[in-house]
Amino acid sequence: MADQAALRRRLGRELRKAREAAGLTQRAIGGVLGCGQAKINKIESTVAEIDPAELDLMLDAYRVSPGKADELRALAGESRRRGRAGPPPMTPEFAQLSDLEQNATELLSLHSERIPGPLQSELYMLRQFGSQAFSTSDVVELVERRQARTTLFTVDNPPRYRAILSESSLLRMPGGRQPDLEVDQIEHLLTLVNAHAQLELRLLPFTATSAFVGTDFVLAQFDGEVPDFAYVEYPGGGTLIKARKNLTVLLKHWNELYEAALGRDETIKFLDQMAVDARHRWQAAHES
Repeated sequence: MADQAALRRRLGRELRKAREAAGLTQRAIGGVLGCGQAKINKIESTVAEIDPAELDLMLDAYRVSPGKADELRALAGESRRRGRAGPPPMTPEFAQLSDLEQNATELLSLHSERIPGPLQSELYMLRQFGSQAFSTSDVVELVERRQARTTLFTVDNPPRYRAILSESSLLRMPGGRQPDLEVDQIEHLLTLVNAHAQLELRLLPFTATSAFVGTDFVLAQFDGEVPDFAYVEYPGGGTLIKARKNLTVLLKHWNELYEAALGRDETIKFLDQMAVDARHRWQAAHES
């Protein structure tokens, strides 16, 4: 009998096929459901579950035959009934960030001790969450979660993504500092920067003239249709900050660190050198 992850993958594939057969985009069906394109992408990639009312709206929009509609409703019901043994579900706060970030005009992020999800290499993500994967299907689900978030670089009218990474975020690797993981993650960052003009990456070295580096956060700014908010994560959960005065404080701190960080060319040069050093340590470890 198929497990929950397999059932959700099958449902996602079937819904994507039905949407494409109907000639509809993810953005168009998002309008039908009253949500953003990001949520439709997450439903189709099995990151987010779909409730019965949303499914009915989709099936009507796709003009699915009665027999096929009953089959997909049964599949969705079965996937919800199965217990979850693998990766934990998103918190409501993180789900809101994940659902809305693709609709933002600009995302300002600060990360002092880790690489944020949209910038993580697959190897980084697997080592970070590998302890939560108990089966091949769990690993597949983790990869699908990562792929769903990285689509914010490829959607129509993608947001400007401006990230400040502390030097320590590249040294404190999940599972301990390992040269193979450092090389993989740094090369992934360089690939993203070169491939996506809307991504601006600034490295904050230990030598930067900053008074202090605050807690990690993502400040999502919109064009007025959605109120701006910040997402701040902590062990076991996260919180959303919406008060204007608090957002102003976060923006001021981000701008101060942005000015203290290395510029684009300096950041690329710094990352290149870190990759070279990591390769040397990797080679030395294999030769010893």
